[in-house]
Amino acid sequence: MIIYGDISAAAMYSLIMFILQILISGLLATIKQNILKAILKIPIIYGFTIGIVIHYLFSEIYGWISPILAPTHLMLSYGAVYVLGATIPLSIKPIAIHKIETLVIGLWRFLLSPIIHYTLIVLLELPLMYEAQIMVLSIMPPAVMNTVIARIYNWKPEMVASTMLCTFIGLLIVGILIITNII
Repeated sequence: MIIYGDISAAAMYSLIMFILQILISGLLATIKQNILKAILKIPIIYGFTIGIVIHYLFSEIYGWISPILAPTHLMLSYGAVYVLGATIPLSIKPIAIHKIETLVIGLWRFLLSPIIHYTLIVLLELPLMYEAQIMVLSIMPPAVMNTVIARIYNWKPEMVASTMLCTFIGLLIVGILIITNII
């Protein structure tokens, strides 16, 4: 919003990525079970489904309940960032231990992801404003959500938080690309 004055493409992209992250992590956590049972054990699916049904089929209820639930957006956002902050290692040791993972994530987010996203943008012939937003998002690692998911499933959250270094590098790269009018 600060950079382009519009977040429509970024919001849709983030929603899709959020859903994929939650579904895939939930499925990976229950991989040895029946796939239908695994899907039914992912709590966010119920909330998402109920939200869609109420929003589109019961607009009167949505109009009434939406202002009541509005503060939860901030609580969830700040809560997720709190989890990230509480998980970031206090020393450089975990980052040094997980340098290979950090390097792989860096290569993915700073090289492969932008190439894939740019290819899709060209194929889909998106408006310039959407292209820029998607390219910014293609570079930025989803550190907050990944850390929350790692904490939920106990998948080495400190290692995931150690890759926060990639987020700072991503911010620097995006800043340079914007200043040079590349995106």
